[in-house]
Amino acid sequence: MKRKTIRNHKDFFTTPDDPAYANHYFIVKAKNAVKKDSRYGIIASKRSFKLAVQRNRAKRRLRDCIAANENLMAPTKDYIFIARV
Repeated sequence: MKRKTIRNHKDFFTTPDDPAYANHYFIVKAKNAVKKDSRYGIIASKRSFKLAVQRNRAKRRLRDCIAANENLMAPTKDYIFIARV
């Protein structure tokens, strides 16, 4: 199943009550989906990655990680992935 991406800026906002997981490479925040479909959004900020090449590489790696672990994601949640250095 191909997941949809979050395109709207306001959909990236989460509340402090939303569950989160962090490791050395990324932070994941989950929130209830607005629709029945789950979506994901990827953030790789210029503050963390100075060069566009680095930001694109981080996003590409996160997309690969999402595709490999898609079966672990709940279908009723939206996920925000924040890349880290």
